[in-house]
Amino acid sequence: MDCRQCKREMVEGVIGKEQPFQLRFVPKDHKLFVWDYAGVIALACPQCGAVELRIEPATLEATRKATE
Repeated sequence: MDCRQCKREMVEGVIGKEQPFQLRFVPKDHKLFVWDYAGVIALACPQCGAVELRIEPATLEATRKATE
């Protein structure tokens, strides 16, 4: 993925050292305890320093279905 600001290719990583310490997205409307919430993917630009956070849409959907 390219940086939105300077168009350089971004570097993908995670926030946190290793599981279970990696950042997770927990939907505000969750109803039940879910073991594996969607992990947050961090993208950083090596040129301008921009940071973007994302999650995989399929993982989010699976997490939301597990909370219904």
